[in-house]
Amino acid sequence: MVVAAKSNSLQCKSFQKSEALKHRSTYILKTLLQKNLICTHCRLLLVYCATQSHQVIQAGCDEDVSLNCPGVDSIDFLSVTWYKVSPSQKFGIIKKRKRDQAPLMYSYARNVSFGENYSLFLPRVKPQDSGTYLCEIGANVGGQSQYPTVDLTVNVADLSPTNAPTNVMNRTQPIQVQELPILWTTAGYAAVALVKIVLSLISIWVLRISFSRKQQRRRCS
Repeated sequence: MVVAAKSNSLQCKSFQKSEALKHRSTYILKTLLQKNLICTHCRLLLVYCATQSHQVIQAGCDEDVSLNCPGVDSIDFLSVTWYKVSPSQKFGIIKKRKRDQAPLMYSYARNVSFGENYSLFLPRVKPQDSGTYLCEIGANVGGQSQYPTVDLTVNVADLSPTNAPTNVMNRTQPIQVQELPILWTTAGYAAVALVKIVLSLISIWVLRISFSRKQQRRRCS
């Protein structure tokens, strides 16, 4: 009887320990899942803000154009670099570190400079200047880098005599800026977030099954 009582006591203690470990592991997994959800929401918010900064600019031939780089006033950045990008390539234009006075010029085939608030100044633009420009704001350690883009379209001037006065008047008109729709980008990242949540839940389920099997093996032994 004494041996049976001791055996039952040991089994109860072992069961209590296993239950405590099970609750602890479940708590840790739930905490990790909550942190993952918070990080996912933060990424979606950053994507939304980055998409809002995408601009489309139309300019006339031989106009002076400044491409703004929004975000330099809101983060602690290390450097700002402008690129002209295409679906397959990225060409460096100009770069400036925050601590440096002079910018670093890449081998870009036209005269450019930094304007106010690290904007890209393009004097007397031509049709070949049309394209997508990327402003890379490199954040310091612990920060979030930003990559706002600008689509520039330079309209070809009409050289016919009857339209010459109209072209001169068009040069004085303000540059048109349009915001692009963000629904498709936000929906894509929302789908990624949903996949991460499903994978986290599957991981919790697999770990709990594995833990239960280990406990059953211990009891049988």
